[in-house]
Amino acid sequence: MSNLWLDTELTDAAIAEIAAVVCDSGLDREELEDVFRHELAPFLGPNLRSVAGEWGGFDAEWVCSEAQKRFETRRLVDRVASAVGLTTSAARPAWERVLERAFDGRAG
Repeated sequence: MSNLWLDTELTDAAIAEIAAVVCDSGLDREELEDVFRHELAPFLGPNLRSVAGEWGGFDAEWVCSEAQKRFETRRLVDRVASAVGLTTSAARPAWERVLERAFDGRAG
């Protein structure tokens, strides 16, 4: 899911790949939204507001480590930033495409 915050346009193939991962996760839509908003967006969201954002890909170990930190702490500032869209708004259109594909049964 971290590819949602790369500074590149996501192709239909990339959306399909993320949707397949979402389907394989075993999480329901609400749980996935929670991961998107509260575990990934707090540290990945700023990438899409950066002039020189990452476009090649994030280190998987780093993403997992940072997501785990967010899962354990759920800082108020992160929750507020997510709630008002500061960290989620740029990735939201692609995320909605992923969810539509994953839950309409077209992924995988």
